[in-house]
Amino acid sequence: MNTAKHLPEDAFPFVSPAERDRLLAHGREQRFAAGDQIVREHHHTRAIYVLTKGRVAVEKDHLGVGVVVDELRPGAVFGEVSYLDGSPASASIVAREDVEVFVLDKLDDVLSADPELAAGFYRSLATLLARRLRFTTEESVTAATALIWG
Repeated sequence: MNTAKHLPEDAFPFVSPAERDRLLAHGREQRFAAGDQIVREHHHTRAIYVLTKGRVAVEKDHLGVGVVVDELRPGAVFGEVSYLDGSPASASIVAREDVEVFVLDKLDDVLSADPELAAGFYRSLATLLARRLRFTTEESVTAATALIWG
């Protein structure tokens, strides 16, 4: 199966096409039905997921109820923080409709054996995390301003 066509080009922007092929050899496609939990809050995972089809909700548990804090669309990457620091998932990822994801796991060996691939891969993750931090900071300022000014 040629998996390269199933991975959005912008998921890892600093990985060359040849490096992408090497990376993709260490992943697999997985399908989930609407309502399925792909990642469970507070559980450990050592995989990075790339949403290739459909929409998922990012949910935080509040008194036993999942509260939607974001929605992700194709091209979105999730699970990267747990992959990087070994911490449990900070939120659940729930399929809003039938979805397909590309799951990258067991990456440590391929990344340690291929420094160029590792550099592009980690630079892509750093850029993703920087964008999220910037967005979160802007949202926090907007919320704080609304509280101050009513």
